[in-house]
Amino acid sequence: PLALAWEWTEEAELAIGYVLAVLWLGIIGGRTRIFHQKYIAQQFESVDKGSGAGKQPPTPLNNVLVPVLWTMLSIFAVNVTQYKHGAGLFNGFAVGAYVAMASLQKITSTGKFAVVSLLAAGWGLALTPFFVGFAGKSGFTSMMGHVTHEILVNLLNRIRFLWKLRQQEQEMQQQQQQQQQSFSPTSSESIVVEEDPETTNTLGQDNEANFELPNEHWPRIDQKPKKEKFVTKYQRRQQQRLKHLQQHEEDEGSQILHHRAWVALPADGDGVWQHSLEQNAEKQEQDIA
Repeated sequence: PLALAWEWTEEAELAIGYVLAVLWLGIIGGRTRIFHQKYIAQQFESVDKGSGAGKQPPTPLNNVLVPVLWTMLSIFAVNVTQYKHGAGLFNGFAVGAYVAMASLQKITSTGKFAVVSLLAAGWGLALTPFFVGFAGKSGFTSMMGHVTHEILVNLLNRIRFLWKLRQQEQEMQQQQQQQQQSFSPTSSESIVVEEDPETTNTLGQDNEANFELPNEHWPRIDQKPKKEKFVTKYQRRQQQRLKHLQQHEEDEGSQILHHRAWVALPADGDGVWQHSLEQNAEKQEQDIA
């Protein structure tokens, strides 16, 4: 019973050894490939510049060669120690080797190789109970590590882009607010303008002379605006005729007209016109007198 109580320590030791094996081979294999690539690039530059005349740059190594060599060396070292959980370490070496075979255009640094190796080790621990007896477990586990790393990188780049975009929008809003505040003075601020008293007096007098009106010209507050009545064309003509007749009557009224029977004057223009019988009667009376 006491031995069974400590079985979980054996499983934990195996899991830790598996993770360390993946990290070891993924980091050492990736680092070796990066170092060799830099060395070849330097050799090509020296040949192009002419300093390495007569020398040929070394041939680039295969992506599979370096991880396989490190895997074989690691397996030999573990077999020498006769470690009881050596089978678990061998699985970790396989997964780490597949991680180190990745393209250097996608994974360009040792740190990225370490991250991918750690992710692949996590997937290996999660999938090992379900992959018992299946082939291709190591390659699939390393592929899941690469895919997870790519998804996380894209997600982080998206978050950074959105964060920068948000900061730019905030900066633009702050600049707009500052511009509005600079162009529109606040209530607490007061603008003081020095004016010449002579010019102000002359301007004030001119303004008073131009704009001073009697009280009768100012509009009344209680006065309501007149509403325009709707007038048809026929009604407008009638109003014009009435106005014309009224003007004509006013013009005729200014001339005083009398009946010719009692107002008319004689031809010579002396005295008031009288009937011929009245004139004969007057003449007889004058003769008698």
